[in-house]
Amino acid sequence: MPENYRLSEHFVAKEFVCRCGSPDCELSDPSVIYNKINPVLVEKLEQLRITINTPITITSGARCQNKQIQIYKERYGEFWERHIVWDSQHLVNSKNQFNASDCITNYNMFKFVMMSAYFRFNGVGYYQRQLSSNELVDYFVHLDVGGGLRFYRKVYSF
Repeated sequence: MPENYRLSEHFVAKEFVCRCGSPDCELSDPSVIYNKINPVLVEKLEQLRITINTPITITSGARCQNKQIQIYKERYGEFWERHIVWDSQHLVNSKNQFNASDCITNYNMFKFVMMSAYFRFNGVGYYQRQLSSNELVDYFVHLDVGGGLRFYRKVYSF
């Protein structure tokens, strides 16, 4: 295994670990991530990073089921069970891999999303979170290499 579990020139496994905070979560270990990340995801992220010549920060990679539940409880409160996605590309699948990352960058967001589609990520999602109709809090882009081709935009209000 490469030093520090390097996945490519610009990405290391530590960036993709589960952020649930549990000491018992195996997906919090970079050595596990190194073996469970879909190499096609890394290859496409690296190609995108080189092309835009701007850092890409991974904000979410692999997730355990507890982290998936935590995220949906934060987004939807008491109605989280109506919305939760149990076949998320962030979860380890039957092939023992995960296929997704959420990320942010200082690169122009429209161009970043279009370049992501150009590199044929299967899933490209642009998400915004806002406190009110006029105040944008933050954004992130979801990129994955699993499932069928899809493109989406979603705004969450808090």
